[in-house]
Amino acid sequence: YSAVPTMHLQVLQYAQEVGPEKAKNKLHLIRNCSAALVPTVAVDMEKTLEVDVMPTYAMTESMPICSNPRWGARKLRSVGPKAGPEMGIMNGHPDNTFLPVGEEGEVVVKEGPVTAGYEFREHMDGNPNIEAFGDGWLRTGDKGWLDKDGYLYLSGRFKEIINRAGEKISPFEVEDAMRKNPAFKDCIAFAVPHTSLGEVVGIAGVIADGQKLNVKDLRTWCVESGTLQSKWIPEFLVTMPAIPKGPTGKPARINLA
Repeated sequence: YSAVPTMHLQVLQYAQEVGPEKAKNKLHLIRNCSAALVPTVAVDMEKTLEVDVMPTYAMTESMPICSNPRWGARKLRSVGPKAGPEMGIMNGHPDNTFLPVGEEGEVVVKEGPVTAGYEFREHMDGNPNIEAFGDGWLRTGDKGWLDKDGYLYLSGRFKEIINRAGEKISPFEVEDAMRKNPAFKDCIAFAVPHTSLGEVVGIAGVIADGQKLNVKDLRTWCVESGTLQSKWIPEFLVTMPAIPKGPTGKPARINLA
């Protein structure tokens, strides 16, 4: 089956709750789409459901962009190599310089299934295509990097990156680390305004049944486990019954603070 990360997590949690005998299934392949799938969730899905997980990447303006292969090298941390349009990593607007392998920048795509542009309408302050395109390449708004095999790794949306005193922190990487803490059933990282540092890392979490967690215990766990470097360790923790979702099922990270 093919679904977004939120649905995959619900399937995984159900399988873990009912146990291995009742979790037996006839599935062979699970495809992830829309938003990036946290690697720890992908690994747990393969182990618990005994299936192959295929992370992919696409957007409304370009369907598809990348996909891990059905047969061949699947990299669960990556959304795979290009699978349609030309793809590269470019500096932020207005710098259209392409970046080398291993260096983070904005994911850009061109040709094939990529949209020709956005329609300009009277209520808009300016032409949206000026910032959306660079030398004919569509800027996706996603931050990522390519490895030597051409596989793309996403760090998050540029507007969601946490800027802690100039240190750019990927909420995606923070969430991946936090999911290794057994106290979390679900979690999401977000930017918290700070008077001197600009922004710091916050975590909104759903606590697993029978578990307790406060921010002091969480920070201690991060230090002792070596899960994150010190600047990336959450400084705020908010617990809630469920992670807020947008109309498409994606976690509503923006304005969570």
